[in-house]
Amino acid sequence: MGPEREAALACLMVARLANGSLAPAPLTPSVRADRAQRARGWLASLALSAPLRTAVVRVAELSGATNVQGLAPAVMGMAVAAARQLDAASRVELEKLAARLEG
Repeated sequence: MGPEREAALACLMVARLANGSLAPAPLTPSVRADRAQRARGWLASLALSAPLRTAVVRVAELSGATNVQGLAPAVMGMAVAAARQLDAASRVELEKLAARLEG
């Protein structure tokens, strides 16, 4: 698939996981935890740089946690780690998600 596409796809997947914790209809903690666990297996199959892999796995793990307080900074960290692989519009979307998660 190529490293740029895999990076973009990984960011999209974990951003959707993080979005599952937001109102008006947040997913239950058990559903979020199940989705995060399944995503970790899929993320392991992607050819990501070590910094990006660490960042996306962190967002996935936090998205499945009962307390999602650290999710916004983790999403921003992922955006920074993926900056060279993502276009400007994608980075802006991640920044907007982080701002929504911050509350």
